[in-house]
Amino acid sequence: MKIYTVVVQGIDYEGHHTNSITNFGDFDKAKKYVDDCVDGQKRLEGENSFWAFDITGAYCEYGWIFGGKIAYGIETKRVGEHHKPWDIYKTNRFVLETEVE
Repeated sequence: MKIYTVVVQGIDYEGHHTNSITNFGDFDKAKKYVDDCVDGQKRLEGENSFWAFDITGAYCEYGWIFGGKIAYGIETKRVGEHHKPWDIYKTNRFVLETEVE
């Protein structure tokens, strides 16, 4: 049986991580969750307040305890109003597939 773990990871300029996970039994539901999170960010912050990057297929090298290839993922990068390096905040939302018995 496969499970799909959605990791939501916020990373600030100094490298501080805020992480959460949610598990799904279906890939499409996990993917929809990620898309809904990004759409919610657009509604809250505005369409042009961040850049979104597809990280599907990348390998999980985000300091997370799971390894492996990202089945689906979106990284958003927001720069604060002063456009200084310390204003950068990234959020990675990605799906990891795990085979369990």
